[in-house]
Amino acid sequence: MDSCWKIGPATALLVAPCLALACGSSAAAQATAFGGAILGHDRLIYVGVTVPLHVVQNDQTWAVRGTVSGGDNSYLAAIGKVKEKQIRADLSALYQVFGAWGYADAGLGVRYVDTRLSPRDPGNRESGAQWEPVASASGQRIEGAWRVSGFGSYGFRVRDYYVRGDLSRAVTPMLRLGAEAIFDGDRNDDRQRFGPLLIVAPSRDFEVQLSAGASHSKYRDGAYAAIGFRKSF
Repeated sequence: MDSCWKIGPATALLVAPCLALACGSSAAAQATAFGGAILGHDRLIYVGVTVPLHVVQNDQTWAVRGTVSGGDNSYLAAIGKVKEKQIRADLSALYQVFGAWGYADAGLGVRYVDTRLSPRDPGNRESGAQWEPVASASGQRIEGAWRVSGFGSYGFRVRDYYVRGDLSRAVTPMLRLGAEAIFDGDRNDDRQRFGPLLIVAPSRDFEVQLSAGASHSKYRDGAYAAIGFRKSF
C-alpha cells in the first residue's frame, strides 16, 4: 500500500479526538440508537445505543455506549488469500461535553472479538476469541448550513481501528449533501473508503445516511455502498 494512503493506529487515535473536539450537537444528552451497514468486497453491519447516565454539570455528563457488529473481509498472507469473519461487542463509558455549540465525547471500554479464518493462517495472532481494551471519541457540530461529524475507535490488543468523518451542507430542511471518508484496519490489512453522502432527516430526532464511493485496500480496490441511521429519544 502506498504510504500516502496508509493510516496506522497511532494516527487514528490522533484523528478521532480532533474530529470529536471539532464537532457538536445540542441533542448530545439524549439517548441515541444507531446502526448501519457497509457493502462491497468487505462487509460490515453494526447496531448500538448511547445512553446518558449522570449529569455532572449543565454541560457535562457521563454516558454508556454499547455496540454489536459483524463483518468479513479478505487479505493476502504468506499462505495466500485468507477470508476473515469477525463478530464484535463493545461496551464503553463516555464523558460528554455539550451545549448549544454541539458536543464532544471520549470513552474507554472493553471489546470482545471473535475472529474466524479460512483457511487457518498461522501468522495471524487475531484468530479465535479474545478481549481487548478500547478507546473511542466522537462528536458533531453544525455551523449554519454546514455540519461536520466524526467517530473513531482503537482496540489495544488486536490493534484494530476505525475512523469515520463527514462534511455536509443542508440544501433543504430535510436534505443534506456532502462527502465522507472511512479508514479502518488492523495488523493484517488497511482499508480506505471515500464517497459522496446523502442525508435524509424527516424529523429532528431521526435521520438516514446513504453513501457510495471508492474503496482501497492491500488486497483489492473496488467500490462500496453504505447505509446508516440515527434516532434520538
